[in-house]
Amino acid sequence: MTKNVWKPQFDSQDVQVISRIRQYQGHFVLDELSLKFKKFNGEWVGPIIREQVGRADAAAVLLYDTKQDNVVLVEQLRMGCIQEKATASPWLLELVAGLISSNDTPEETAKREANEEAGVDIQQLIPICEYYNTPGAFTEKTWIYCALVDSTKLGGIFGLEDEHENIQVHVLPFELIFLQLTQNQLVTSASTVIALQWLKLNRAFIK
Repeated sequence: MTKNVWKPQFDSQDVQVISRIRQYQGHFVLDELSLKFKKFNGEWVGPIIREQVGRADAAAVLLYDTKQDNVVLVEQLRMGCIQEKATASPWLLELVAGLISSNDTPEETAKREANEEAGVDIQQLIPICEYYNTPGAFTEKTWIYCALVDSTKLGGIFGLEDEHENIQVHVLPFELIFLQLTQNQLVTSASTVIALQWLKLNRAFIK
């Protein structure tokens, strides 16, 4: 294992939450925090007031067919893209993904979502990375995986009726969708960008 070139100077003991007040409870939660934290010179800042948006962690999986060199992505309406002055479509092309329930692991969630959103059963997952989506305010963390599939019979419309999901599955040539991404013609999620770039770097190894 290579030696890390960086590690945090501080840990969780160097921030003190004085109070946490729940301001909103819904699909997300919004908490108001009063806190103090240590500066890099050793002094303390605070108390200050900040908002924290709570949301369950997520798992996403890039479905890849090594024989056909195809990726399987899903298209659906995304709430964060519905904006009054937006000119682009609020339907995005993304990885299969879903929120992790309290009883599931990220791996179990990735496998479940692959079945629910794309109609494919996967057994083995290749870890890509894990990251915080919007660490300035949101608690949500995402685990990304790759899974090898046979794409010849994939496609169609999926999603859970009781969750009002309407998901279109697309089987696409990797090089063409990656070219669209690099030409700034594909507006999508961070997890999708990360996964496609990872595949570009690791495709020969996976094959």
